[in-house]
Amino acid sequence: MWEGYIMGGRNIPEKEFLKEFSEVNGKEETQKFSYLFKRKFIREDDFKNIKNIGFNSIRIPFHYKIIEKEEWRWIDTAIKWAKKNGLGVILDMHALPESQNGNWHSDGKEKPLFWKKKRNMERFIVLWKKIAKRYKGEKQIVAYDVINEPAVENDRLLADVYNKVIDEIRNIGDGHYIIVEGNYWATDFKFLKFLKKNKRIILGVHFYQPMNFVFNIKRDLKFPGKIDGEIWNRKKLRTILSNYLRLRDLHGYPIHIGEFGINVWGNRFSRGEGEWLDEIIDFSAKEGIGWSYWCYKKVATPVFPSAIYEYNENPFWLERGGDAPEGYERYIFYWKRFKRRIVKSWSTSEFSKHNILLGFFRSKLRQKNGKNRH
Repeated sequence: MWEGYIMGGRNIPEKEFLKEFSEVNGKEETQKFSYLFKRKFIREDDFKNIKNIGFNSIRIPFHYKIIEKEEWRWIDTAIKWAKKNGLGVILDMHALPESQNGNWHSDGKEKPLFWKKKRNMERFIVLWKKIAKRYKGEKQIVAYDVINEPAVENDRLLADVYNKVIDEIRNIGDGHYIIVEGNYWATDFKFLKFLKKNKRIILGVHFYQPMNFVFNIKRDLKFPGKIDGEIWNRKKLRTILSNYLRLRDLHGYPIHIGEFGINVWGNRFSRGEGEWLDEIIDFSAKEGIGWSYWCYKKVATPVFPSAIYEYNENPFWLERGGDAPEGYERYIFYWKRFKRRIVKSWSTSEFSKHNILLGFFRSKLRQKNGKNRH
């Protein structure tokens, strides 16, 4: 699945965009659009690129509807490409029925209604049982990331859902590692006091602090420096990350930083972005923590994390900085006449290497000689 800013536009739920697309282009063209996007945006060459940079695994975010509609070909193909290129696979259910956090990136809007209906939780369990039955013997999969960035006030409810899905996966005979992400966007682990003790569990952390600097929302912030009234430096980052180490030591579960990323706008590290990245990777290497950078590929924007490959062109079907709507919402009006050109623009060959990030990761991954890299 996608997120709005990745395609250079507003952060709205995927279902909202597809509804508007269908109203203008019709159901058949909407189905064609969805199919072509899944088929063309990421290809086997992208897995080769990821391997050649030096990464050893890939975290694949997917919408629950992929499983509910039994569109297995997308995940099957990704696993085949990963196997061919020697990459481990983390399957990340990024959007749950009616949204687990109320945000656009889980196909939600304002309220996390997943937690309000028993039916949603039952559907979720059924979906992971289907996944476990299909992939329990698949060695290329290194972990199931069962809920991306949950946000629910009731820690016991979160733990109950985790307990249930873990039990059902294990009852099928699937021994893959299971990532349980922290509450409130993978940061808070108070629910652990209600989690049953299990083997092969990983604590999933996401790290985007301090957000106004990392996402470049407030311009001219520097790292290290004073950000939002506090001094942020390497020591502060280590202090925050060390809190997760205490959880690891207390509960006996390893840590995985499943998402971190930073906006690097321009052709150099000018705000301390490299030092921020360097601290997270060095800390992780020292403490034996795996990690996944977010993200691999996107339309270039001055806010939110930069990708290793970015689309810098500004054709009329995106027109960033023009009249609203901008970004991918303009596909709605140009699709029928220009679909071939739009689809061609999704190919990574049309994107530019983010040479600063690319050089940084190649250097760091060579230094680590293959340890703890994702």
